[in-house]
Amino acid sequence: MDQLTGTAIEDFVKRLGADAERALQAITGTTTDSPWASFQRPGDIVLTRGRRPVSHLNAVVQSILEGGIARATHAMMVAAPGYYVDASIRFGVTVLPAHLFCMDGVVERLRAAAAGDAAPPPPPMWRRRLVGAFRHPDFESQPERQQALTQAIAEQLGQPYNMRFIFKRVRTPDDDRTAFCSELVARTFAKLGLPIVPDRRFAAVLPHTLLRSLRNRGWVDVSDDYRTGLPRAFAA
Repeated sequence: MDQLTGTAIEDFVKRLGADAERALQAITGTTTDSPWASFQRPGDIVLTRGRRPVSHLNAVVQSILEGGIARATHAMMVAAPGYYVDASIRFGVTVLPAHLFCMDGVVERLRAAAAGDAAPPPPPMWRRRLVGAFRHPDFESQPERQQALTQAIAEQLGQPYNMRFIFKRVRTPDDDRTAFCSELVARTFAKLGLPIVPDRRFAAVLPHTLLRSLRNRGWVDVSDDYRTGLPRAFAA
């Protein structure tokens, strides 16, 4: 990520954090007609794998800890079509535009196809491979849970990244003020009464844990919808 882009994202994060709940309501209300809305729904959980060596190391460590081959190295939630809730070392817990995340080389393919055109798609900031996308079967039919999701996200925006990872010990829920990616996902849905890994501390929930548990707990696999919809959304 170049310095100019990093500064632009930091400005976006600061503006969002100035009034998190109002900003999230604005995002939710203005994206219903976006191309992302054709396949994304608030509350979708998106699992990815990075392309850098650190992601491969992440997978190796998870495989050792979980006793199985780990495919996913990162987890995000959809706050609204076109926006992910993300936890990163640089920005902490925030909401970021979905077009910053290139899944499965979509942007690269579009740029190649647009060679010679005046306005090719903008370059992505993070290149990831889509491992899976999951949706709770009853979430869309329960508006009160969607409202609770917006509130839960707003309450956590701006929290620092959990640098202690699985070694973090939290005495009370009020002390839980940091999160890494899959920890954030597990904690958020537990707040909504939809625990994904109820037998673990949130800080012990890894991306591979989520991938395995979502399948076992009846979440709907919408990965194919994402693989079909992502090229259309990036091309719009």
